Amino acid sequence: MAPPPAELVEEIVEEVLLRFPPDDPASLVRAALVCRLWRRLVSAAAFRRRTELAVWDPVTGEQRELPSLPMQFNVYPRTWAAAVLCAGGGNCDHLDCRWGSFLVVFMDIKHNSNKICSCVYSSELAAWGEQTFSDRLRCRRRDCFKPEPGVLMGNSLYFLFNSNHGIVRYDLTTREASMIDIRPAFNPQDIVLMTMDDGRLGFATIDKGRLKLNLWSRVVGRDDKEARFVQFRVIDLLKVFNAPKRWPRLSGFAHGAGVLFIWTLLDGLYSMDIKSEEVRKVPVTSTRSKRNLIYSWWTKI
Repeated sequence: MAPPPAELVEEIVEEVLLRFPPDDPASLVRAALVCRLWRRLVSAAAFRRRTELAVWDPVTGEQRELPSLPMQFNVYPRTWAAAVLCAGGGNCDHLDCRWGSFLVVFMDIKHNSNKICSCVYSSELAAWGEQTFSDRLRCRRRDCFKPEPGVLMGNSLYFLFNSNHGIVRYDLTTREASMIDIRPAFNPQDIVLMTMDDGRLGFATIDKGRLKLNLWSRVVGRDDKEARFVQFRVIDLLKVFNAPKRWPRLSGFAHGAGVLFIWTLLDGLYSMDIKSEEVRKVPVTSTRSKRNLIYSWWTKI
């Protein structure tokens, strides 16, 4: 007689349960009836926190829980994106405005309608506003956001899609979303959005075969439809690091500081000043959380 199959570890079961449709709560009820383990996981406070949002200050490590959204969203796949904005406007110098008045812009892809739904939280009101659906952008079934912070330029937020067709632009005034196409040869997994000193949108990519860091900037013509990305610089990572680094991967960009973060398989995280090409080893501490964290680097609107 064959031995019974091994039981799934709790972490795997929890990841499976998180992928249940958020608009079908009955599925979690049925899952709780499977066995005691599943019932305990579904009813645990830690599991409920996996569908909650919190604003995180990476400097102090402080987290501020947000009230429940007026809509359901998928934790996996990552159909949502969010950004924290300072609500102080021109009255704030943004040097030390952490936990001042802020807004949280939340976007979610509704695959049942192929539209992007948005909602804005105000810390002054301690409440979410009404939902708004964007009619200009039609999403596809496999579309999801890359789990990276958005970029604010002017009156628009920019987020990367994991699918091949580009960058989502969200207009804070009209609450409309649109798509900016990028070259189809690029893999969105290897792209990090950047802000240029001249106020333009850019991104960085790594050619892993030749260990080259490629920097691109968006050039806008007479019409926004004529905008395109132009490569303006190539950095040889072999020369910068003075030694080959296995499987370098872009990890993020410090907007306003002009610093890229590059993760390497064996040596961990490095920062690179894109002007001087100076690299530094970055000590890494764990930031894992059972909540969905939104970075609190305040940017004025």
